[in-house]
This record gives sequence, C-alpha cells and structure tokens, in this order.
Amino acid sequence: MNNFISVFFSLFAYSLLSIGLVLMKKGINWIGWRKKGKGRKFYGYLFIWILGFILTNSSIIPNGIALKRLSPHIVASIAGWGIIIMILFSCFWLNERLYKSDFVYFIFIILGIFMLGYFQKDIRTTNIPSILSLVLISFLPLLLLTVIFIKPNSNKLKAVIFSIIAGLSAGLIIVYLKIVVNIFGFRIIKYFSSPYLYIYLFFSIAAFVFLQLAYKNGDMLIVGPIYYSLNIVYTTIVTIFCFKVKMEIIQYFAMSMIILSLIKISSVNRVEDVKNRTQAVG
Repeated sequence: MNNFISVFFSLFAYSLLSIGLVLMKKGINWIGWRKKGKGRKFYGYLFIWILGFILTNSSIIPNGIALKRLSPHIVASIAGWGIIIMILFSCFWLNERLYKSDFVYFIFIILGIFMLGYFQKDIRTTNIPSILSLVLISFLPLLLLTVIFIKPNSNKLKAVIFSIIAGLSAGLIIVYLKIVVNIFGFRIIKYFSSPYLYIYLFFSIAAFVFLQLAYKNGDMLIVGPIYYSLNIVYTTIVTIFCFKVKMEIIQYFAMSMIILSLIKISSVNRVEDVKNRTQAVG
C-alpha cells in the first residue's frame, strides 16, 4: 500500500468522523430532555445522535489502516479535510452560514495536506516512544480539567476549554493507535493484551465526552475548528518529541497554513452570527 492510498484512507476516516459529529450535534437535544414525555421528537434526536455515534467510531478502521504507513502528524493534519466536510454538512443540516471566503480556505487546507504528505521523507514511523515521554504528553489534557473548577465560567469559555481538552485527547488517540499498530500490525486480537489499547480507549472516551459538553455549551463552527486545530498541533508536537520525526521547513509552513485557515474559518463574522442567533433565541 503506497502513501497516497494511505492518505485516501485517512481522508475517508475524517469524512466519516465529521459527518458523524454533525449528526451528533443535530441530535444532541436528547441529552437533558426537559419536556414532558418522550415522543417522536425525542426519539428522532436520539436516532440521529446514535447514527452519528456509529459513524464517528467507525472512523478508527480506515485511520488505523492509514497509520500503518503514515506518521501520526500526517494523519492528524488530514483533520483539516474534516473541517471542510463539517462546514459543508453543517450548512445543509444545521443551517449554519457558508461564506464565500470559506472556499478559499478549503483550497489552502487541501494544498497544505498535500504538501505535508509529499515532502515527508521518513513517512513511516516504527519506533515506540519511552514511557516517560508518554506520561508527560498524556498529562496535559488532565491538567486542563482543573481550570473548570477554579472559578465559575461562562458557557462560551467552558465550550472553548472543553473543545481544547477534546482536541488534545483526539491527538493522543492517534498517537496511541499508532503505537498499537506499530507493535501488532493488523493482528487485532493481539491489541487486547497491550496497555496502550486501554490508554487509547481512555482518551477516546475523554474526547467523546468533552466534545459533547462543548456542543452543549457552544456552537458547532466555533467548537469544530478549535477541536481540529488542537488535534493537529498537539499530534505534531508529540510526533516530533516522542517519535523523533524530522520535518522539513516547508512542512511547518504547510501546517501553519492549515491551522491559520481553520482559525479564519471560525472568524469574527461567524462569531457574530452565533451571537446574533443567541440573542434572537434569548
């Protein structure tokens, strides 16, 4: 399997993930249902949410295949494609506004993904990081949890913090999945004998829970870019620090282009739209 086929598997994985996340956002109202009775509307929300949950979790299969050949930071950077899918489907299913400038940033993201993969020399990373380095990288998401309990926060700030924790945890999902694939290949039955699998599952649950909390407190197109940006940035830092992967200068440029595009997508105009909708509801 060559690099471009591996990239295709990862693109497919993030397409499944993003469509699943949009569906889960659309059906999120079943959580904390306060109306009397659980009629058709409640079960409709629940069905949509479950469908999104299935799609989101099925993304592990193509991403696992991609990680057999690709480095974690390459796979994480393909998350930029995920935000494109997320915005397009949010426009149709969540009635989010699509800006003309978004299409320019879509092109930058796709170009950045291509540059990252094309200029990566040692694209296969087979070494296993030290226990100490894994402990250090795993501690940051847990540390951020304390921010929630320091003082009461607004819903918007909570959404940002929850999105950051979810993004960091999603980055660690890729890292630990890569380690398991490096050790056992596709001998899936062997995965259950590895402690790395259970750490992977822990951060999978953490990413899932905190993303749902972010959805309850914030807007999809504010939460999404934060989630994906932290996923890319943290996975890249971990890959360089733990897997000792060297990156070309042009790859740093490509990654910056992806992240800046994600930030611009959640621009002031989009934030203003969210404010206006919130005030209208209020």
